[in-house]
Amino acid sequence: MEGLSVYLKGLQKETLTAVNELPYANARYDQATDCFYFDIMFDPADCIVIDSQTKENTTTLEIMVIGKNGKAAYTSFLDLEVNGSRIQYVGNRSGEDFPE
Repeated sequence: MEGLSVYLKGLQKETLTAVNELPYANARYDQATDCFYFDIMFDPADCIVIDSQTKENTTTLEIMVIGKNGKAAYTSFLDLEVNGSRIQYVGNRSGEDFPE
């Protein structure tokens, strides 16, 4: 929560933590660790990690997204910062789209 305060000035903590009361929310707040956990994928697709690269403490996963029709739809890259057993989301970007 403390880390979010830089980006969400003036927003009340209670507004954010209310996400736990929503049955289909894409995030959860863990009071014990004072952290928010977000779903990475928001659609009915399957993901396969097809490659990974590590530079310094950042690991990039290349992910193939399989649509609900069972066909490869696109690739994306997920960047994670790894420090011991702690893994933190850094960002993601689009890769190649596959023709239908």
